[in-house]
Amino acid sequence: MKTKLFCIIFFFLFINEIKSQYFIAGTHGVIYVNIIPDTLLNPPTPVSPSTSTIEDYYIDINQDGTNDIKIEAYNYQTPNASSENVSISSLDTFTSFSFGSKDSNSCYVNFNLDWNKRTVLKIYNNGDTIKNGNYVSSGYLEYNLNWTTYGCFALSNEWLNKGDVFFGVKFQTPSDTAYGWVKVNVTAYQTVLVEEFSLNKQITGVNSIDGINNSISVYPNPANGIFNLQMNTTNANSQIEIYNVYGEKVYQSHLTPAPSPSGEGWGEVIDLSSQPSGIYFLQLKTSEGIATKKIVISK
Repeated sequence: MKTKLFCIIFFFLFINEIKSQYFIAGTHGVIYVNIIPDTLLNPPTPVSPSTSTIEDYYIDINQDGTNDIKIEAYNYQTPNASSENVSISSLDTFTSFSFGSKDSNSCYVNFNLDWNKRTVLKIYNNGDTIKNGNYVSSGYLEYNLNWTTYGCFALSNEWLNKGDVFFGVKFQTPSDTAYGWVKVNVTAYQTVLVEEFSLNKQITGVNSIDGINNSISVYPNPANGIFNLQMNTTNANSQIEIYNVYGEKVYQSHLTPAPSPSGEGWGEVIDLSSQPSGIYFLQLKTSEGIATKKIVISK
C-alpha cells in the first residue's frame, strides 16, 4: 500500500515537473493578473516638428515588486520621416521573449551605415504551447519606418488586427526557469491594448543577486554620459556590458579596477558621451552572478 501511494505521489510530482517546462497561452498559472481596465497605449501624432510621443506600460511578470517588461508605443512624425512602432524590452537579465522573425529590410544612411534589421516577436494564439526555444531581450510587435531623406523604408504588420494574441515570456535564473505570456491586441502600428499576463510558477530573480547589486553603485545618475562605477570588492573576471532600452549593446569592457574617485573601494570611469539621452541598463557580470543597474543619460 505504501509503495502504491509513493508511486502515485511520484507520478504527480513528475507530471507537474514536466508541465513546469512549458506553458499554454491563455491558461492561468500560479501568477495571473487581469489588467482592469485594459490599458490602451496610443500616442498621438506629435504637434512639434522632429519630436516624438511615447506611451509606456510596465509589467512585473513574477510579482516580486520589480518591473521586468516594458511595452512602449512610439509615434514620430516629420515632413521627411515617420516612425511608428510597438516595442517590447526586458528590464533585467532574467526576462526574455519568444523570437519570431527578422525584418528583411535594411537602411543605408550616408552609404556606410547598415541599420540593424528589426526583430519581430513570435505570435501565440490561445492554446499554443510556450516552451524552450529561441528568446531575445527585446523586439517589436509592429513597426513602420519611412525616411525619405535616405530612402529608407521598413514595415512589419504581422501582429496588426489579429485580435487577442500573446507574446511568450521566459523568466530564467541560474537555478530555475518559468514560462509565461502577455495578452495584447494591436490595432495600429503605434497602438496596443494590454489585457492580462501570467507566469506558470513562482520564481524570484532579484533577490538572488541582491548582495551583488548592493556591492556596486553608479554615480552621478543621471549624468551627461560620464559615469563612475564603484565596487566594494574587486573580481578579476568581471565584465561590464551596457544596453539601451531596445536591447542593443552600446558598451562592453573587462573590468580593470583602480581605486575609485571617492577613495572607497574600487572603481572605473565609463564614457557613454557618444550615446543619446535616454535610459540604459548596466550589467556587471562576475563569477558570483550578474548585477544590473539602470542609468540615465541626460544632456
